[in-house]
Amino acid sequence: MNEEKVNNLINELVGLKYYEWVKLSECVEKEFSHKKSRLEIDNPDNLRENMKNYF
Repeated sequence: MNEEKVNNLINELVGLKYYEWVKLSECVEKEFSHKKSRLEIDNPDNLRENMKNYF
């Protein structure tokens, strides 16, 4: 995220109530959760290399 996006986000969050934040964060989390459920491993070579480095 670049500095301009961060500043815009901060400006939009000023004055946000806690209950509004909870609703907003739940909506964002739900959207990411929905999208990540469709991800799949598509490059076994990368996975193999990562596993070698990790273990």
